[in-house]
Amino acid sequence: MNNARWIYENLRLSKQEVDSLSKATKTHGKVEVIFCSHVEWKLAILAKMMFDAGFLVTVIGNNPSTCDPLCIQYLSNNGVKTYDTSKVQRKELDLFLSSCKEIETAHFIFDDGGHIVTLCKKINQAICCTEFTQTGVLRIVKHNELNVPVFNLNSSFTKEVIGNLYGCGISALCGFQLATNLSIAGKRILVIGYGNVGKSVANSFRGANGSVSIFDIDQSKQPLANLDGFSIKNLKEGLKTSDIVITCTGAENVINSLNIQEALNDLIICNMGHDYKEINFVDLKENLEVDYEDANLTKFMVNSKSIFLLKNGEPINLSAGIGFPIDIIDYSFAAALKVWRHSIEVKYVPGFYEYPDNLVNEFLSLKGEKC
Repeated sequence: MNNARWIYENLRLSKQEVDSLSKATKTHGKVEVIFCSHVEWKLAILAKMMFDAGFLVTVIGNNPSTCDPLCIQYLSNNGVKTYDTSKVQRKELDLFLSSCKEIETAHFIFDDGGHIVTLCKKINQAICCTEFTQTGVLRIVKHNELNVPVFNLNSSFTKEVIGNLYGCGISALCGFQLATNLSIAGKRILVIGYGNVGKSVANSFRGANGSVSIFDIDQSKQPLANLDGFSIKNLKEGLKTSDIVITCTGAENVINSLNIQEALNDLIICNMGHDYKEINFVDLKENLEVDYEDANLTKFMVNSKSIFLLKNGEPINLSAGIGFPIDIIDYSFAAALKVWRHSIEVKYVPGFYEYPDNLVNEFLSLKGEKC
């Protein structure tokens, strides 16, 4: 989807926050902003919006499989500095990201996966950084030397509830159907992980008339899933009896060459977590027979059975689909911009901070909502 005007019209909260941040920084000279994220159309329009408001904007793709070259071209044609990672090898990505010189002088950073904060030691002017994902948060909290205030955007109501609970499922369903052109009706689906992402995915696939089961290593999640109307299966049973498996955990090595041995013939596997390592693609390729492979699909043969992996285990909603709906991601974009502005008023020392609840209530009230 590249209807730039339609996206612009529907990033309403973001537009208000861009205007507010522009006013708050008008005495600061040229303010530099970096987005290190999945480069898709909604992010591209936000970056262009900020560029038009007078900010110096740099957009860096955080994932080769979700860096849309058309978005890169659109931004470049409109004067926005870009780093296209669509052809960068995975093993070279960290080195590539850490070499982006604009990071050294950035005032505000939108990080998606903890890449910039944990890889780059030369950040010295940043007023505020926001981290979008739980995977990124886990990386950042392990990092001993933060030299910038980092806010956990993932813990905000806008991302944890509105984004994860109401954006993940519909975008995963969209990505799956664009990747496969298959219906969901009548198929047996195993959702691995029952946090807000897993809940969202389970509800969306059930809404498409799939028969959904849940597996979560945290046994306290199992009665919640059961009360929500889903059956509970262990991983072995789920793999043996499901047509589709979707990982939603944020963990690594959830699916590997050992536990896939007894999977149902023609099983389709995809990932909805941030980290492609949830499905151990390297392990699968090294230890299983590869019958067919292209950028969209890998077919493995396991004990004479066909196993299909979509998009090398990359996030299905972005690698095959179009990501969160515009009006859902708008909340998270606006929350990032608001805490950036807040950090000008309240000068935070370097460290890791949860997202301030009072800021969420402030801008949710603009749409007549209270959390």
